[in-house]
Amino acid sequence: MIEATGVEKLNDSVIHQLDGMTESIVAHTFHGKGVSPQAVQLEDAARKRLQAIIREDLSWDKMAPVYVRIYTRNFSQAEVDEITAFYQTKAQQAYAARIQQITKDTFGEIQQRIGPIMQKMQDAMKEAKDQVDAAEKAAAPAPPAPAPAGAPTPKPQ
Repeated sequence: MIEATGVEKLNDSVIHQLDGMTESIVAHTFHGKGVSPQAVQLEDAARKRLQAIIREDLSWDKMAPVYVRIYTRNFSQAEVDEITAFYQTKAQQAYAARIQQITKDTFGEIQQRIGPIMQKMQDAMKEAKDQVDAAEKAAAPAPPAPAPAGAPTPKPQ
C-alpha cells in the first residue's frame, strides 16, 4: 500500500520543500550579514548542514518504518488489500499523481508565507515586550524629587 500510494515520493517532496525552508532559516538567522567571502562560506556551510540534518533524519530508510507503523495502526489488512487494489486503477493513479503535485504546491505556498509569518510573530513579540517594559516602568516607584535650590540636604542617620 505504501508503494502504491507513492509515499516515498511524498517523503522526498517533503525533504525538498524543507531544503527550501533552510534558505529562509539561514537568511533570517544571518540577516544578509554574509558580505565577506568567509561569512558567505560560513552561511553556505550552515545551509548545507541544515539540509544534511533534514536528509538524514527524514531519509526513506528512517521514515519507511514510521509509515509502516502508522498505516498498520490505522488500517486492517483487508482495508490495505482493498486500497491497494483501488490504487492500481488508472483513475486512482491519475489522482495519486496529482495529489502529490498538490501537496508539493501547498508546501511551496506555505514556505513562501513562513518568512512574513515569522516577521509578524517577531513584531508581535517585540510589541508585547515593549508593553511589558512600559508597564514595569510605570509600576516602578518614582525617584525622589530633587530638593529645591537652597534647601538643606537631609543628613544620613
